[in-house]
Amino acid sequence: MSKIIYTSLVKLPKMFDTVEQALSYIEEIVGVPPFLYTIHSEFQLVNNDHINIIRYFDTLESYQRWIFSKERNTLDQQLIDLGFYLYTKQAHNDNIT
Repeated sequence: MSKIIYTSLVKLPKMFDTVEQALSYIEEIVGVPPFLYTIHSEFQLVNNDHINIIRYFDTLESYQRWIFSKERNTLDQQLIDLGFYLYTKQAHNDNIT
């Protein structure tokens, strides 16, 4: 069965030695929406201040449910406001007319 693969590179506001430390820090700040526990995910520490998040969505509907959700936008904005750099989010312009 094919999956929709979504990856997000995130620059962390501090340095970490392990994926577990980085994830724990992110979870302390914004938590994890329960929906994401149902999505197979992988996490890779690229270097001490970058983490790559890979999510494997089973259906287009599950992908759209997360990508276009208000919850995702709110959490992304909270992370940005706290010094995280979300490459995909910051390259996106919601104000295009």
